[in-house]
Amino acid sequence: MASYKRNNYKYVAGHYQRDEIVKKENLSAPANQKTEKSLPTHDVYARKMNGVNASSITNLALGSLAASTAINSAKRIFAPNTLPASKGDVEKLKKEINELKTLLKSKNQSWML
Repeated sequence: MASYKRNNYKYVAGHYQRDEIVKKENLSAPANQKTEKSLPTHDVYARKMNGVNASSITNLALGSLAASTAINSAKRIFAPNTLPASKGDVEKLKKEINELKTLLKSKNQSWML
């Protein structure tokens, strides 16, 4: 708040505005540049695209595959509990839950007698 007062700002309907207005005539205009020379041409891009070939794409795919394989195998070895559940895991859980239900039912029935 103090910096607004120190730099001659005043509050005007939702925002602060400087008391003195800078005239547009005093502002310097940007230097004119030819945009055609500053932007790369289509030929430059065409030469770069010719450098991409099938072997580089194959190497990229193989590198990505090797990296993901290494990550997944490390997870299986060092942190197997962090992997997502498979269909077999879900079936094991269902079987264990059903066994617990039958044990609880048998306990409840024997207690009632």
